Amino acid sequence: MNITLQPNVLKWARERAGLDAAALAKKLSTTAEKVIDWEAEGTLTYKRAEKLADKTHTPFGYLFLDEPPVESLPITDFRTVGSEEPSRPSPELLDVLYDAMSKQAWYRDYLIEMGEDRHPYIGSVGIKQSTASVAQRISHSFSFESEARAQARDWKEALNLMFEQCEDMGVLVTRTGMAKGNTHRPLKVEEFRFAAIQAKQKSSGGGNYYASKNVQVGRRFARALIGSTLEGRTPYREAYSLLGVKKTETFNNFARQLHFRV
Repeated sequence: MNITLQPNVLKWARERAGLDAAALAKKLSTTAEKVIDWEAEGTLTYKRAEKLADKTHTPFGYLFLDEPPVESLPITDFRTVGSEEPSRPSPELLDVLYDAMSKQAWYRDYLIEMGEDRHPYIGSVGIKQSTASVAQRISHSFSFESEARAQARDWKEALNLMFEQCEDMGVLVTRTGMAKGNTHRPLKVEEFRFAAIQAKQKSSGGGNYYASKNVQVGRRFARALIGSTLEGRTPYREAYSLLGVKKTETFNNFARQLHFRV
């Protein structure tokens, strides 16, 4: 069945994914000429449109818009090389940020349900305070002053120690170099390196498969989510989505790694 979409939307989906006509054609097992025809006339099969959305990581419904949507970053507090904001955020960057925000939203509701209080360090400094004084305040609050850092053998160990201290203080920390666990969708260092997301209740940051998964989703978040799921308070389907797993066996093995009895 053929459908007619807006040519400029089809072109936008391709460019958004950072692909030229030839690269997209290869992913769709067709020719560059065919891609150019779609972007000129807007006519293609429904199945081809579904595959185009999949290969460009575009929400399928977007293809039916009259005009390309204006996508803006959902947060403003993030670090890039040279502190330059991307002119057009990539699908990978958007997916990573939205994934982190969905984890944060779940964890916020979890903490409210558990009756947790707001941490006193959230919102405790003002924008007019000097960078040095704020950095010192953070180091002291998270017990990560020069003496603690000096115990690390190298920068990697110091970084891991910092993350552990943050999690011990109630901050969610997720680390990943790819979107949705897909090794074919790496993040670009020049586009994104670090983000901080604050909620009204809590704050959240962004070899062995299960060890890597623990790093990606964060130890604190993983234990809270798995515990809630095993207790029957969170549906397994939601837990699988938030953890990025598809099989019950994988979920159970991950739970065992975190010392849950499954």
